[in-house]
Amino acid sequence: MSEETPDGIRGDFVEKFPIFGHRSIKIQERKAAIPVAVLLWGPGQRTSHYAKRITIRDHLTGIPGTIEVAMSEDIWQDDPAYTDDSHLYQAEADHVEMADIVFVLIVTELDDRGREITGSQAEVAIFGEDPEFQRKAYIIVPEREPHSFLSFGWRDMPSNRKFSYTPEQYSECSHIRSYCASIIERHRGTVYHRKRLISNLQAEMPEDY
Repeated sequence: MSEETPDGIRGDFVEKFPIFGHRSIKIQERKAAIPVAVLLWGPGQRTSHYAKRITIRDHLTGIPGTIEVAMSEDIWQDDPAYTDDSHLYQAEADHVEMADIVFVLIVTELDDRGREITGSQAEVAIFGEDPEFQRKAYIIVPEREPHSFLSFGWRDMPSNRKFSYTPEQYSECSHIRSYCASIIERHRGTVYHRKRLISNLQAEMPEDY
């Protein structure tokens, strides 16, 4: 038998190793139940590259489990905490704090109107030294990194926090989507095992501790 179970565990594995198989299903269910808030920065609505950001958002939203993917402009528009008098920088700082993961799509090629896309580069330049941003951010950048002033905000990001894409990979987008999905799954795994560790430590504490 090679039929897959609804949980994504192959039926032949469960049949061959029923104890491991069913325990694996339970672990994946617990991981999927961990809520993940993803903030997605990138080209704005007025650029032709905005469609790529939407493609990434829609793919990540479709990942099984409890997950929300939002863009700062959507939060700004829908959250009554922000008004026309709110400061954009302070609002985006709030959004970083709310998020578990921040993906930043950097696009350096001009849009279809010949305009340079600098918004997300500026965001990284502004928040690049912020410890919370550094802990949560993953930068998606072109393989040929430009040597502009704004690029200094993300050129020094650790390699495990950057995904470099080729023009072909940007066009078809599957590698970028898979990378982002793998980061979400890694986050869930980290949170799950941290919770298990805390639970085990609490269980070992004396009642009068």
